[in-house]
Amino acid sequence: MKDGKIDGIIAWHPDRLARNMVEAGKIIDMLDKELLRDLKFHSHAFDNSSNGKMMLSMLFVFAKHYSDDLSDKVKRGVRNRAGEGKSGGTPKHGYKQVQGIYSVDTHNNNHELIKTAWHMRAEGTALPEIAKYLNDNQYSKYYTTDDDYRIMKVSPAASVKCSTTPSILDG
Repeated sequence: MKDGKIDGIIAWHPDRLARNMVEAGKIIDMLDKELLRDLKFHSHAFDNSSNGKMMLSMLFVFAKHYSDDLSDKVKRGVRNRAGEGKSGGTPKHGYKQVQGIYSVDTHNNNHELIKTAWHMRAEGTALPEIAKYLNDNQYSKYYTTDDDYRIMKVSPAASVKCSTTPSILDG
């Protein structure tokens, strides 16, 4: 934009243009200096006038407030769950969640398989070999939607997720 090749931006909503007030200020400044002539949004009509810039600034402020407020709510939720002794998020491979508390999954051999996979990776075993080991040993995943275990094919990328969680060794 600064070299004059681009003089407009198309975005879904003004809140997609700026992650913070510094970036919002830069966009308003580019509009003032006419480096940026027009903005087009699906959900908002922008007018490149003093009133249009004021409305754009207000939308940036509302977006910043929404983001900060959401962050506060998530942090509060995580703190409350931790205070109740409950874990948050999806259980790691080899564990399951019962009434909000994680425990070693004893219904199958997953915990031992993951523990072995982690040791294999620590010893320098290649990811495709770890994936083959897990597949050959019928690694399964518990799906909460139907309360059932299903055999899961493990890709080398998935074996990275399994082999980078040191807490697996603690169980």
